[in-house]
Amino acid sequence: MSVVSVGDTTDGKPTGMNGWPCGKKYFFWPITFKLGDYFDGFAPDKLANDDITHDFDDRNEACLKEAILYLENRSFFRKRG
Repeated sequence: MSVVSVGDTTDGKPTGMNGWPCGKKYFFWPITFKLGDYFDGFAPDKLANDDITHDFDDRNEACLKEAILYLENRSFFRKRG
């Protein structure tokens, strides 16, 4: 499967935690595992600002517009002709 991302660089967090109860009142959630080395996040294939001037499902919203462009052209550039 090919994955293409549009937006901004993600927040890196290649770590996770498990929780354990301590008596009936407390829970502990220590960091207990690491899944990789992407502490700096993942850069998108196409940088696009979070467009708060359009609703999420509006085709003119910047990220959605770029994603639709890619789906229609298999590229972030419009085909000529």
